[in-house]
Amino acid sequence: MKKLTSALFLMIFATAGYITNANSFDFSFSIGAAANHAGFYGEGTEKISDTDDTSDGWRTLDDTEAGAFIDTHSSLFVEIGLNEYIDVGLEHILGDIDTPENVNVQHQGGTEYQLAGTEVTNKAKASFQEYYTLYTNINIPLAFINDGLKLYLKGGFSVADIATRESLETGGSYPNVSSDGLMAGFGLHHDFDAGFFTRLEVTATDWEDVSAQSSAHGAVSGDVTDSKQVSVTDMMSASASFRIGKKF
Repeated sequence: MKKLTSALFLMIFATAGYITNANSFDFSFSIGAAANHAGFYGEGTEKISDTDDTSDGWRTLDDTEAGAFIDTHSSLFVEIGLNEYIDVGLEHILGDIDTPENVNVQHQGGTEYQLAGTEVTNKAKASFQEYYTLYTNINIPLAFINDGLKLYLKGGFSVADIATRESLETGGSYPNVSSDGLMAGFGLHHDFDAGFFTRLEVTATDWEDVSAQSSAHGAVSGDVTDSKQVSVTDMMSASASFRIGKKF
C-alpha cells in the first residue's frame, strides 16, 4: 500500500512539473468547503513488558486488535491555480474526528495470566485533531462531454495530531502523538457562472505508524514492575466528498 501510494504521489507531481514547463502561468485564487464521509482503519497493539527476567513465565503480553470506524465531517480549503491544469491547495478539517470507545476489562492480583483477582476496567479512544492536507490537483478538461467539466488527479501530504482520551483503572495515561501520510485520489470538477464550482472526490491516505508509552508503571505480581506501550499500525483512511467553491 505504501509503495502504491508513493508511486501515485510521485506520478502526479511529475505530471505537474511537465505541465508547468509546457504552459504559461495564469494565477487564480479559490476558496471552498467540503462535506466528507470517511472510513478509518488501524491495528492496535498493547504490550506489557516486565523488567524481571527471573520471574515465572509471564514476560510480554501482546494483545492486537484491528478496528475500523466511519465519520462524517466538514472542511475548508484554499487553492492557488497556476493555470487551467494545476491547483495547489491546503485543506483543514473542522473539529475533531473521534474513534469509538474501546472497553477492556482486566484482572489484577490473580494468576500469572490474570484470569482471577480484582476486576478493573480501562476505557480508551482517540481524536484526530489539527488535521491538514497540502495537495495538488492535475486537471484534465472534458470539453468533449461538457464544457466546464474536468477530471482531476489529486496527490498530497496529510498531517494530524492524535489526542488520546482514556480512563484507565490500571493507572497511568498515554501522551498525544502525531502522524502523517501520503494521500492520492481523483474527482470530477464542474464550473458554473461567476466563478462558482462543484466537485465530487474520492481519496485514500496511508498513515505512518504511531506508538505511545504509558506515564505509569504497574505491577505484574509482587514487586515486579512493568512498562506499558500502545502502538497503532497499518493505519489508512478513505474519503468521499462533495465540494463547493468560488474561483477569483
